[in-house]
Amino acid sequence: MIETSTFRAGRAIVGALVGVVAQALVLGAAFLAGRLVKPQGGGFEDLVAVLSTLVVGEVVVALACLILGIVQIVRGKRDLGASLIAGWLVGGVVGFLVIQAG
Repeated sequence: MIETSTFRAGRAIVGALVGVVAQALVLGAAFLAGRLVKPQGGGFEDLVAVLSTLVVGEVVVALACLILGIVQIVRGKRDLGASLIAGWLVGGVVGFLVIQAG
């Protein structure tokens, strides 16, 4: 039988920060990819670099946060698992708003 642990605010904060920081790293990597790649011959290589980095990074972060969050919830660390998933969702919403504003 799985024991449930008590809610710990420290673990919840760490989980939320990991989710948000993971999203920020993906956005930063996409921005960096756009700055490093220079279009040649009138192409859209810089845009392709940004979008491919963003899509691949988001898929990796989404899978990692969801899998790790669900595993932690199943293990009884609901505060860490739920906050990791919530942090990922909040980071995604903030990232979307940043992209829309830019």
